Amino acid sequence: MGYPAAAAAAAAADLQQQQRQQQQQQQQQQQQQEEEASKSAAAALQQIDRLEKQMLQHANVLRRRVAAQKTERLLGLMLMGKPQHLDELLDRLSYLRGIDEHFIFFLNTKIREALNATPPKTLAATALRILRQRCTARLRLDATGKAKFVGIVAKAFQNPNVDLKALANTSLHTTEEIEDFCEWLQSGISFGSKP
Repeated sequence: MGYPAAAAAAAAADLQQQQRQQQQQQQQQQQQQEEEASKSAAAALQQIDRLEKQMLQHANVLRRRVAAQKTERLLGLMLMGKPQHLDELLDRLSYLRGIDEHFIFFLNTKIREALNATPPKTLAATALRILRQRCTARLRLDATGKAKFVGIVAKAFQNPNVDLKALANTSLHTTEEIEDFCEWLQSGISFGSKP
């Protein structure tokens, strides 16, 4: 092997060495980019986690504030002896889905606070319990679809001189609703007449 062949072999070896170095540099750059991407993704996830916690805290504060306002309005109507306005507000809250498990939880918390206060606020706890029972009953009625029926009966008892046919016609629009209402009344009567 002569000088040109040795020079060509050395040049080929240098070229291979340069290619290996370039590949290593590219791999190192790729690893650095992946590490940076991983770090930025981890930082973004931490930021999202912090944001989620802040938003949940904010939602809890808003939920408590709204629940306190609902409780204040409902208790005010209840204590002032305005059952019709109370029923209308419960209807509106039910329609807007304002009576939910968070509201019931808030009422339970307030009942516990009233009972654990020194001295215990038994009157407040009793009023809150009654309100909780009304709201829980409303939730159950809404779940079964019978809230409208209770409204008809409540209006009939609030005003004994009301035209029952007109009252039923304004609330019940189909034959199936009328039949369901009659069945519901019959089941209530049979339940109430059991010894």
